[in-house]
Amino acid sequence: MAYKKILLNDDEIVILELRKHVVDLVKPFASFAALSVVFILIYTATNIWPILLFWLFFGVLFLARIMTYRQELFFITTQRVVIRHSSFHMSTYEIPLKRITAVSSYQGLIGRLLSFGKVTIEHSDQNLTSYELLPRPDAIKRELVQLIQ
Repeated sequence: MAYKKILLNDDEIVILELRKHVVDLVKPFASFAALSVVFILIYTATNIWPILLFWLFFGVLFLARIMTYRQELFFITTQRVVIRHSSFHMSTYEIPLKRITAVSSYQGLIGRLLSFGKVTIEHSDQNLTSYELLPRPDAIKRELVQLIQ
């Protein structure tokens, strides 16, 4: 889902458009898979059909988590950094590039192996904004540092 041209300024160009790493979906998927096994075992042992309604409810929750994952976006344009979260509501946070004073990235051991990490942006009066589970955080940091110089 590209950042809408309507929301860009006249001379603004999207440099980088990212969403969280797919690792963000591992925990919900594992939970749903485990619950599926439990519900199917209970259903086959007892043959009580309302158990399937509970399984369907958790399936809907898992689909809602996937939809939320698809709507979480991180943009770097030539003028600002935009972080958008949405599921049933839209939340947008924008940081103008001229207010950014420092950028840092962090990758743990698993993050280095799977190429994801956290990017922290320091801006206007020592405020910190962090965004976790971004793919290639060092490349994002490098791009931001080049843009703010």
